[in-house]
Amino acid sequence: MTRKTLLILGIVMLAGMGGQAQAEQLTQPGLEIEIIRTDKPLPPPPPPPRMGDPVKGAALYERCVSCHGLGAKELTGQTEAELMAEMQNFQMNSYTDPRILKMQRILNSMTQEQLLNISAYIVAQQ
Repeated sequence: MTRKTLLILGIVMLAGMGGQAQAEQLTQPGLEIEIIRTDKPLPPPPPPPRMGDPVKGAALYERCVSCHGLGAKELTGQTEAELMAEMQNFQMNSYTDPRILKMQRILNSMTQEQLLNISAYIVAQQ
């Protein structure tokens, strides 16, 4: 009978450990499982990748300040993808409200790259 060895690297989170990981080694006949543990807290997840350039978006956002205000505070809390979807929706649909028509004219004059940059600027304000 051959002995199979399986090495599993993993982190086991246990309740009551304050978000810290632990380690142990388990052995069963014909199977070895090794779980690597650490007492260090897990690092925070990396931020999602930026799609646009917030520096370029800041310059473009100047056209939005008259309605949305400095720093885009009323627009924060959304992801770049959500903001892009909203702006693309305004580009594609028809409206009669003068405030929305103004925004639609501004958005229709912009490329997709410019919209990505504005989205990145707004997200960076959070």
